Amino acid sequence: MFVKAIPESDYLAGATKIKLRDDRSAIIAPGSNLLMFDIMPLLDQNQSYRNSLEMLQLIIQQKEPPKTDLMFEFGDSDGNLQFARLPLNAEKLFELMRANSDRCSAIATPDFENGCIGPGQIEMAPDEGGTKAPRPH
Repeated sequence: MFVKAIPESDYLAGATKIKLRDDRSAIIAPGSNLLMFDIMPLLDQNQSYRNSLEMLQLIIQQKEPPKTDLMFEFGDSDGNLQFARLPLNAEKLFELMRANSDRCSAIATPDFENGCIGPGQIEMAPDEGGTKAPRPH
């Protein structure tokens, strides 16, 4: 059974979501399922696009990206836990950031469920009490 997935990364924030595409796939018969995950870094369109360019530059320069692994936890029927580590190289991080930028381009307001905090930066605006409160622009 699939238990959870978390990023172990010097690049992706801890708030990054790794969601199983189909929750019904969480129970895995031996050798029968291919699990599909969506990785949502909780960035806006501009941040994701800039990060994709950063990864593209590392690819061109043939440099290693910051350490970024996805850790998957599975539970056996006997209760033992198994772990799998999936390292993400610069090419995979480029694809992830570019896909997030594309997905966020269709978001008009922040949407934390799909990993986009909006297409533009969230700016701070004074509220009635004179303190700053976030608002999308």
